[in-house]
Amino acid sequence: MSRQPQSSNPFPRGHFGAPSQTLGLLARRWLTGVALGISLLPALPAIAKPGPYTVPLRTDAELLSAARSTCVQARANERPVLVEFSAEWCTDCRAVERLKQAPELRTALSDFESLAINVGRFDRHTAVLQSFRVRAIAFWAVLAPENCDLPLQSWTRIGSRTLEPVSGSEVRSEELASWLEKRAERARKLPSQSQAGPKTPQAGGRDGTLP
Repeated sequence: MSRQPQSSNPFPRGHFGAPSQTLGLLARRWLTGVALGISLLPALPAIAKPGPYTVPLRTDAELLSAARSTCVQARANERPVLVEFSAEWCTDCRAVERLKQAPELRTALSDFESLAINVGRFDRHTAVLQSFRVRAIAFWAVLAPENCDLPLQSWTRIGSRTLEPVSGSEVRSEELASWLEKRAERARKLPSQSQAGPKTPQAGGRDGTLP
């Protein structure tokens, strides 16, 4: 006598229904539970994406005005000025901008007033470039502002350096922060800005900075 084969279905019909229907029901319940759990989680802060790298494009007159405003702010806060020579096409400048997000470098930069100069293709603000001997970018110069009515080329120069983390030598945020801190300390040791009169550019070291 032949027997009907016994079904291997662990869910007998009439109890939960057909296997496919049962699995579908379980899946829907699981998804509903996940959705409910997510809805109960606290809202997470949005992660800010880095914006495009831009450097203000100014005429010579506009740069003179921007430098004067930066000078006034720096004297009011008793801070030196960090002048950043840069351009939007510059891959080294973009790398330096990313380095500036490091905590130790952000802290060091907080002791400065900043002024960005877009050099174009080294065809903009040529008198300033020649004065600071800018041959490559990114290029940083630390200045002590004095007479805000004079161009920045006349301010006391504390230090300068070329930064090429992509095309040249490696630049580490810790080392750059230390370099800034030492220049800020030098600036603090200068005579009070309120007592200092206008000065001519200093010869000093090889890069035209204070020895």
